[in-house]
Amino acid sequence: AAERAEVPGGAQLEKLVKRVGEQCLLSGLRRITLVGVPPLWHRLLTVGLDPRVELRVAHGGPRGPEQARADLDGSDGVVLLNVEASEAANEIYVESGVWSHRSTASDFSSFLDGWVVGLRED
Repeated sequence: AAERAEVPGGAQLEKLVKRVGEQCLLSGLRRITLVGVPPLWHRLLTVGLDPRVELRVAHGGPRGPEQARADLDGSDGVVLLNVEASEAANEIYVESGVWSHRSTASDFSSFLDGWVVGLRED
């Protein structure tokens, strides 16, 4: 309960996190790399996400080809939050065939909503 108190709308967010997990599983995504996601958001995802979905965290910051390859290594999906990527890195993300989602959300709820929409559109 204390963790939920740090983010408004705890019950609604729990539902959104659950929906993200369900959608990941329906899309066949079990290993997700999160890039640039704040520690609190990662903690909330780790606690609430279906345990069959494994999260890996990569530090944010600009993505070049080397970072893009590292993000993709062993991942079924990559979620980038407010991260700039070089043209070469963008090509690597696209050509890899690995699902990726970019977000510019400033709040956790919008981040989760965008993630679900991104999964459904793919």
